[in-house]
Amino acid sequence: MSYATTPSGDVSIGIQTKLYSSPASNKAVQEAHAGKIHYGLDKAAVLSSAGFTASATDLAKSTGVILLSQYDIPMSKKIPLGEPDHPLAGWK
Repeated sequence: MSYATTPSGDVSIGIQTKLYSSPASNKAVQEAHAGKIHYGLDKAAVLSSAGFTASATDLAKSTGVILLSQYDIPMSKKIPLGEPDHPLAGWK
């Protein structure tokens, strides 16, 4: 479990990581969402090295799971959480 600090305080987030050669499927999103509920986290995310299937993207939208790529990590300490277009925006 990782923590991100926002102006309103700490937010708990579980990150499911997948080192795949093909896009991550619904299963990864389901696992992240189940972990969020089971551990009482504020947010859940899936980090995939190969992107996501269309159905995984749709499921993530309906469950609120954040989808990330390896390109989101190098700048993670500089993420402007207030920008509405960023996948990590709105952590409150």
